[in-house]
Amino acid sequence: MSSRQLLRTSLTATIWMLAASGSALAQSAISGVIKDASGAVLPGVTVTASSPALIERSKTTVSDGSGQYRIVDLRPGIYEVTFELTGFQTVKREGVAIEANFTATLNTEMKVGAVEETITVSGDSPLVDTQTTTKREVLSRDLLDALPTGRSFQGIGATLPALSMGRFDVAGSNAMQQGVLVVYGGTGTDLAIEVDGLNVMGTLDKGWYPLVYHNDGEFQEMVYQVAGGPAESQTGGVRINMIPKTGGNQFKGDAAVLYSSTRFQSSNLTDDLVKRGYVSPGRLEKLWDVDPTFGGPIKKDRIWFFGSYRDWAYNNYVGNIFYRDGSPGVDDNHVQAFSTRLTFLPTRRDRINLSWDRYPRIRHHSGIETGLNTPYGAGILDIVQTHISQLKWTSTPSNTLLVEAAGIIFPYYYNSKYQPEVRPPTCFTAFAACPAGTDYGDISHFDITTGITDIATQAPAWNRLWKDGFMAALSYVTGTHALKGGFTFQSGYNRNGSLGKNADLVQRYRGPGNLFVPGVWLPDSVSIANTPYIQQSNLDADIGVYIQDSWRLDRLTVNPGLRYEYLRGSTEAVDVPAGRFVPARHFDAIQNLPNWKDISPRFGVAYDVEGNGHTALKASVGKYTQQEATGFSNTYNPSVNSADIRTWRDLNGDDIAQENEIGSPTNLTFGIRRNRNPDPNIKRPYQILYNVGVQHEVRTGLSVSANYYRRDYRRIIWTENLAIPVGGWAAEYTPVTIPDPRGNGQTVTVYNVTPQFAGQVNELDRTSTNNRRTYNGVDLTFNARLRNGATLLGGTSTGKLRAVTCDVADPNQLRGCAAEQPFRTQFKLTGTFPLPYAFRFSTVFQSMPGVLETRTANNDGDVVINYIVNKAIVPSLTLAQVITRLNEPGKDFLDRNNQLDISLTRDFRVGRVALKPQLDLFNVFNVSPVTNEVATFGSQLGQPLTILPGRLLRFGFRMNY
Repeated sequence: MSSRQLLRTSLTATIWMLAASGSALAQSAISGVIKDASGAVLPGVTVTASSPALIERSKTTVSDGSGQYRIVDLRPGIYEVTFELTGFQTVKREGVAIEANFTATLNTEMKVGAVEETITVSGDSPLVDTQTTTKREVLSRDLLDALPTGRSFQGIGATLPALSMGRFDVAGSNAMQQGVLVVYGGTGTDLAIEVDGLNVMGTLDKGWYPLVYHNDGEFQEMVYQVAGGPAESQTGGVRINMIPKTGGNQFKGDAAVLYSSTRFQSSNLTDDLVKRGYVSPGRLEKLWDVDPTFGGPIKKDRIWFFGSYRDWAYNNYVGNIFYRDGSPGVDDNHVQAFSTRLTFLPTRRDRINLSWDRYPRIRHHSGIETGLNTPYGAGILDIVQTHISQLKWTSTPSNTLLVEAAGIIFPYYYNSKYQPEVRPPTCFTAFAACPAGTDYGDISHFDITTGITDIATQAPAWNRLWKDGFMAALSYVTGTHALKGGFTFQSGYNRNGSLGKNADLVQRYRGPGNLFVPGVWLPDSVSIANTPYIQQSNLDADIGVYIQDSWRLDRLTVNPGLRYEYLRGSTEAVDVPAGRFVPARHFDAIQNLPNWKDISPRFGVAYDVEGNGHTALKASVGKYTQQEATGFSNTYNPSVNSADIRTWRDLNGDDIAQENEIGSPTNLTFGIRRNRNPDPNIKRPYQILYNVGVQHEVRTGLSVSANYYRRDYRRIIWTENLAIPVGGWAAEYTPVTIPDPRGNGQTVTVYNVTPQFAGQVNELDRTSTNNRRTYNGVDLTFNARLRNGATLLGGTSTGKLRAVTCDVADPNQLRGCAAEQPFRTQFKLTGTFPLPYAFRFSTVFQSMPGVLETRTANNDGDVVINYIVNKAIVPSLTLAQVITRLNEPGKDFLDRNNQLDISLTRDFRVGRVALKPQLDLFNVFNVSPVTNEVATFGSQLGQPLTILPGRLLRFGFRMNY
C-alpha cells in the first residue's frame, strides 16, 4: 500500500472512530435581555427553550450579570420559551418559530410575584435578526411543498429575488443536468452546498459542481446564504444549507407523487421563431416524481430514525434536434435517491447524527439538452456508485460550551460511453497502417458555424472521484458573547481515463446544410486528441482554521472573524500507452500544485435602532478565496486530456481525415508534454464582498429591507505564452484587415502570428495586476407572514458588472477585453394563500433579464458574437483558425423572461391522514424567450438553439400521516 493510500485509509478510519468534524449552520439561537418592571436588568433568570424538534426536548441557560441570555444549537421548529426567577412570575412565550441560521431576539419583562404564577404570551415570531450580518433566505417545508417548482435546489432557489440560475426552468425541465445558482455578480465557481452544515461538493474541477441530485422530501428547510458569510464560510457566493428531517417521538410519514406528459404541454412556437430557423420547439416527453418518507422513534427521547426514497425524471424532446428518420431527439434520464438518518441521544448533553445517502443516476443522452449534440453525438452517462456518509456529534458540557464534530465520506464513480448506434472502430493506428477490412468506425463530426456535434462526442471514459473530510468546532456562549473557533479538513482525488474516441479526432466542417447529408458540408479542420490518457489529480489538503465572535454591546452587535486557509494539491505519476497521434508516455508526479496559504478577515456590525428588535442597520465586509479541489492541479497535469486543432483537406473525398491530409500542429509540444506551468509566485484568487443595508419590521408579520452590495474579484489568473513575448507584438504578429462579414461597410483587424512563432507554446499562468471583475447592486425586498396563514415574499435586485480581462497572450483577445455591462434588474414574487373550502393557491412570478443558457452561469449575460477566421478567408494564416469578437460588450442580449407559475391544492383529512391533490400550471402566459442561440457568425447566426418550454400542466398528490 502506498503512503498516500495508507494516509487516506488511516484518515477515513479516524473520521469514523473519532467523528472529527462539524460546522453546524443548521443551528439557530434565541437571545435577548430580561428586565423587571422598573427597567432594571435581571441576572440569574433560568431560560428554557422547548420544542418537539429537539430530541433532548429542551435547552436551558441562565441570564448573565447584564440580564442578557443566549440559547444556541436550536433546530428549526416551533418553540416554547419560559423565563423563571424566584420572586418573579414565570413568563412563557409560545409559538416562537425558529428558522435555520437565525437569531431570534426575545426581550422579556418579568413582574414581581410567585414562580407558580405564569404569564403566557402568544405572539408572532421575530422577523428581523438584529445580531447577525449574514444575509440569508429560508424556505420552510410548508413553502417547499406549496410552491410550483421542479423540486431541485436550483429551481427552489430561483424563486428568491437576488438569485439566478444558469438556465431557466419549467417544472424541472433543467433538473436532470443540474446547473448552478449565482448572486450579486458572482460566478458558478462560488457555489457551495451543505447538508446539515457539512460540505457535500465533490472533487471535480474546482469543487463547485453539484454532483449529487438530492431528495427534496428529505429536508425540513433550505437556507440560501447570499452575503455576509462568517469566518466558517470559505466561499463568497451562494451557500446552500439543506436541513434534513430527523424523525421524532411520533411515527410520521408523507409522500409526494407528481406526473405530466407531452399531451399536457402547449406549443409556444411563434412565427418569429420559425423565421429564425427554429421549426421544432422542445417539449416534455414525460415527467414523474415519487417521493415517500417515514420517520419516528426507535426509543422515545433517545433514538429517532428517518428514511426517504425518491424516483424521478424529466425527459424532454429537444428542439431542432432529430434522429436520422426525422423523429425528435430525447433527453431521457432516470434518477433515484435513498436516504437514511439516525439521531441518537446517549446522554442529555450529547447528540449523534448518522446518515447514509445513495444517488444512482443515468443519462441516456448526456449533452443533448444544450441543443448542440445530435442523439448520436450525445453520450451515455452512468453514475455507477455515489453515496454520502456523514457522522456528527454535538455536545453541550455546560450552559456556556458547545462542542461539535463531524466527518464525511463521498465517493463518486461514473462512466461514459457511445450510443449503441455508433459503430466502434476496428483500426487504432495511422490510416496507412490499418489492416485490410478495418476502419475507424463512426467518426465525430462538428459544425463550426452552429456548434452542433454529430456522432461520438463523448469518448468512452471512466471517472473516479473521492472526497473525505472532517471538521471540529468549540463555542463559548454567554449573554453578550458567542465565540466560536474551529477547523475544517478535506482531501480527495479525481482519477479518470479513456482509451480514445473513434479515429482519435473530431472532423470539423463549415457550410450550410445538414450534417446527415455527406458532401454538403465542407471539411475545414480536425481536432486531434491525445488519447489514450490516464490521469490523477489530487486534493492533498484543504484546511481552514477560523475564529468568529458575536459580541453584543447594548444595541450594537459586533461580528469579527478571521480565517486561515491552506491548500495543497498534486498529480500522480502515470504511464500511458501510445495512440494514433501520440507516442507512449511516462509522466512523473508533481507536488505542490498548488501550495497556498491565505488569511481571510471578516467583519460585520448590526445595530438595533430602536432597541425593540424591529429595525436593524447592518454592514459587513469579508475576503473570500476562490473555491478549489482538483481543478488547479488538473490544469498542469501533463497527462490530462487535450486537443490540437489542425487544418484538414479531404484530398480523396472519402470523408476520412488521413495523416497526409492534416496540417501541421498548432502546438509543437502536443502529445509529448503539456507545456503549461504556474508561475512560482502565483497567488490564490479571491474576492471582497461588501454589504450595507437596513431591515425594518413595518408591522407584525411584515418586514422590508434595502441593501447595497459590491463584489470585487482580485488576483485573477491569466496565461502568457513565453514563446511569443507580450509587448507591442510587432515582430510576433502581422495585422490583417478584412471586411466585417456583417456587411456594414466596416473592417475587422485580425492578427496573424508570424511563421517563426507558429505552434510555439510555452505557457505560464500568472496573477494579473490589471484584470478585474466588479459588481455593484441594490436589493429592495419584503417578507410578509399574514395571520391567515398566507406568505408573500419578493423584491427586485438591480446591478451592473464590469469585467476587465486585458492581460492577454494574443492580441486577437483584446477586442472587448474591457466589458461594461448596463444595469439589469430582476424581479421575483412568491406567495401562498389559503382560500375558502380548504383550498390553497400558490404562485411564483419571475421577470429575469435574458441570458445565454449555460450550466455554469460563468458568463456576463450578453451575447458574444464570434467570427472564426480560417485560411479560406485569410490564405496566409499560419494557424488553423483565429477567433475574433465582432460585437461590443454589453450591447446584445436575449429576450427577457417573464414567467408565471401557479399551483392549486385542496386539503382533505381522513382521521390522522391528510390528503392533498394538486394542480400546477407552469409558464401560464406560454411565453417563448430564446435561452440560447447560435453566436458564431455564419448563415445561421442568431438561430435559436433552445427556448423556454411551453405552458405545462402537472398533476400531483401529497399525503401526510
